[in-house]
Amino acid sequence: FQLTPSFLIDPIVKNIFKESKTNNDDYSMMIADEKRVNHMKLLFLYGINCNKDIYTSLLSYMQKEEVIIAAIPHAVSKTAQKIEDLSAWVYHRYRHETFDAIIAHSMGGIIAVQLAAVYSMPIPKIICLDTNFVPANAFYRNLMMPVHLERYRHFLEEMFDKEKPFYHPALRSRLQEDFDYRPYLYKLQQKITVIYGDRGNPHSPTLIDDLNLGEAALRHLELHFLANTCHLPMLE
Repeated sequence: FQLTPSFLIDPIVKNIFKESKTNNDDYSMMIADEKRVNHMKLLFLYGINCNKDIYTSLLSYMQKEEVIIAAIPHAVSKTAQKIEDLSAWVYHRYRHETFDAIIAHSMGGIIAVQLAAVYSMPIPKIICLDTNFVPANAFYRNLMMPVHLERYRHFLEEMFDKEKPFYHPALRSRLQEDFDYRPYLYKLQQKITVIYGDRGNPHSPTLIDDLNLGEAALRHLELHFLANTCHLPMLE
């Protein structure tokens, strides 16, 4: 694995990459010079209780790319009782489009892996941001570093309060305890890149063990750790 300061997230993503239509239900944004043709087409997925605004800061580093943020309609998320229901919507919405990569946060990372494992959606690169495939230990159960939480508290509380009513309680329970999404990893030939925050403790002897992934899952993952970040590295 690699330990990296958080301000290098953009170079990390670009190095990882080296090895649309808009309607009311999704957010499509072309942030490249129209004359450029060598841009990448990226699909972004966010986690539960979030919306497209969670990626606002990160998008400032994606000036040359074509970015689509999949905004799952509230009518879908409100009735979805398992993550597979959300993955089905994303697949049917985007199955005719081609992406260079998917960048997905938290639950969105599970959706991304399901798109590849269940639907064989051709995705050259999947990058997950602080996605737990099984419940992690207490070391990983924090939202942000205190200094960052002080800055973003109002933004997060406002977004969470707005979005929380649109997620089914059964779906929420499938992300809290006794879940195991590792079998989807085992179906894949490609390695999944996962970026975790090091929680300000890069020298923790259990940095990897606290993820509870096991050797079989780790063989399918390429791990990076961002310094001084927690569950929301795209903001921190």
